[in-house]
Amino acid sequence: MKIEELPEIEPNLSPADRGTVIHDILSTFYRRWRASGHTNVCRSTMAEAGELMRTIIEEELAGYRFRSPLWDATVNQMRGYDQTGPGYFERFLERESEEESSALVPSHFEFSFGMESDPSDDPASVVDAVELSGSGGTGRLRIRGRIDRIDLTLDGSFLIYDYKTGLSHPLYGDIEAGRALQLPLYLLAYESISANHGVAAGYYRIRKQVERRILLCDETGRSLIASRPRVSPDFAGTLARSCDFALEYIRRIRKGEFPLPHEEKCPNAYCEFRRVCRFDPYRVFECEEES
Repeated sequence: MKIEELPEIEPNLSPADRGTVIHDILSTFYRRWRASGHTNVCRSTMAEAGELMRTIIEEELAGYRFRSPLWDATVNQMRGYDQTGPGYFERFLERESEEESSALVPSHFEFSFGMESDPSDDPASVVDAVELSGSGGTGRLRIRGRIDRIDLTLDGSFLIYDYKTGLSHPLYGDIEAGRALQLPLYLLAYESISANHGVAAGYYRIRKQVERRILLCDETGRSLIASRPRVSPDFAGTLARSCDFALEYIRRIRKGEFPLPHEEKCPNAYCEFRRVCRFDPYRVFECEEES
């Protein structure tokens, strides 16, 4: 009868698309906010900031045509709703206003280096990848990436934020152990590109509860950030060791060394290759049966 199966209709944004929407709204907001002559979001400008943010949310969501209770719930979470309270972005602005006295000003958004050009890229983005050296100049690696946000002072000190929309993000211990290289390598990369000094880096978790957490910070960064985060025990050393970790991982990959993780649970919940990974998440049950 040549009957074709109907295409599956998605009821809502995928996790990846949801993250893209949130990133786009936040970068668009700050570009327009800075273009209008503003710097940090302040208590005195909160009403104006909120109005601009609501306009951008409506513009972004207007491009989607989902029809489902899930989509309605997602929209309410972003916009805010009488029964559920303030939305993601209203809570984000509240967090931003806590840093109104900081000399660090949001300045670059979706700053890419070595990546294919994208319409959302910051105008200051650079075409070439960045070359970094290991401790003592031993070993070199080239990296590319896209930094969600860079806050700058007038004298060139900078802070990097990475927006996270999932349930969790790496912690300082993960950086020290070489399990989370993004923030330290981004600090080194932008230092190389700009000749400015990186003073801090952290994550902004954008969900129902908006959380800002600074994981890496030196003495200068602590003096610039209004919330006065804890100073990292060995800020410069942590960055250097992260570069060494990356070089060691590259060396082992080239040698074909792919050891199984020690954890009983695979640490990467978002890996694209989980279906073919050698790690068996059910081996713990087999061990219990054998004992």
